[in-house]
Amino acid sequence: MKRQSSERARLRKLRSVYRKRIAIWAIVMLIIGFILGIVADQMIFNKKDKAAPEVREIMVTPTPAAADEGGFEEPDMEGFVPDEEQQEPDDDIEIDLGDLDKEITSDEGDQATTGDQETTAEPEATDAPEATAEPEEDYTISMEAATATPEPTATPEPTPTPEPTPVPGPTTVAVVPFGETYEFTTQINPDGTARFSTESNDFETLSFSLTMKDYMLPSDFASKWGNVYKLQGTEAGAGFELTLHDYTGTASIVPQNIIKIVLQSESGNTENPGFQLMDAEIAGQPDVSVKSNEPKMLWKRYTFSNAGEPMEYLAVTTYNNGAVQTILFELKSDVVPTPDPADQYTTLSRGTKSDAVLDLQKQLIELGYLSGKADGSYGEKTQTAVSKAQKDFGMEENGTATPDFQVRLFAETAKPAATESPEDSTEADAN
Repeated sequence: MKRQSSERARLRKLRSVYRKRIAIWAIVMLIIGFILGIVADQMIFNKKDKAAPEVREIMVTPTPAAADEGGFEEPDMEGFVPDEEQQEPDDDIEIDLGDLDKEITSDEGDQATTGDQETTAEPEATDAPEATAEPEEDYTISMEAATATPEPTATPEPTPTPEPTPVPGPTTVAVVPFGETYEFTTQINPDGTARFSTESNDFETLSFSLTMKDYMLPSDFASKWGNVYKLQGTEAGAGFELTLHDYTGTASIVPQNIIKIVLQSESGNTENPGFQLMDAEIAGQPDVSVKSNEPKMLWKRYTFSNAGEPMEYLAVTTYNNGAVQTILFELKSDVVPTPDPADQYTTLSRGTKSDAVLDLQKQLIELGYLSGKADGSYGEKTQTAVSKAQKDFGMEENGTATPDFQVRLFAETAKPAATESPEDSTEADAN
């Protein structure tokens, strides 16, 4: 009995192995068939594309009866020519399922059964029901419409951009010498800004006159403002008087908003344009406005540099009906004024010691007002000699050598020798 049970168990295992391998083989064959179907389908469509068969429109219209029964009315196939039969590819497919007669050994404890047990039959695999195709809607396929080449559209011609009317560059209309007055006009918009464009017909014409009054270099700023401000030795400025004539409008007239004012060199270089217009030489107020017929002193400061090109002009640019004009005002006079002789001297008085006193004593000795040797020390003797000379010149006899006295003294070239007193004949210093 034990031998028979063992034999039955072995048979059951062999059947189970056969079923599994048959199932595997069936699945492999299904996969191979599916692949072959795809390959055949591609070959058929490729051949259709090469042959370019006549394309016909096929309309499938479901009928009510077919729709109720879940089917479709058979389309009209008249005139439809089927494609040529395609040869199936000769692909050799070998499947090695192994030796089905191979014995399967396993642990007897797991495989042995007791008694006469009947083998439970495994359920047979049933084919899945085929899916019912859903009814499709009416459609029409036109290959001609799909392959039609669209007609090219004409490229629109771009509209040319009109070129703006060129604005002429600034024209120099006058070079005004230092100290002379020059009148000019410029146009403004209603808001008080310069009328650069001629497109606006709403404008006013203003009349100005300008006169250069002063010119300051770093040394001038240092002597006048050096004790108040920390100057850098690069300050320079030009002062001018500007007058607005007979203006009856209401807009605020700010000169730097309606005329362009810069510094210019002899060669036309304006790279050092200067700072804002101000109402003072230094530390003034910017954005200064002017009133009609009231002269206003304005200042244009700029950086002075001996290494660069010196500024020679104050360039004023005006705008009239699209014309840009520039007037050049000389910053300083070309005529060198004759210096005042009195400016060469400083006041000398008792107690002063300097070279100027030495020169004074020499001249007094030369003219006979002082005796002895000049030593550069302004003492009692020098004071007495100055008083004598002042009496002869008809000036106040105070013994102080003012600039005007020295001008008169050094203008004298000869004088009769005065009677020497005993004390003046000594070789003592004239002090």
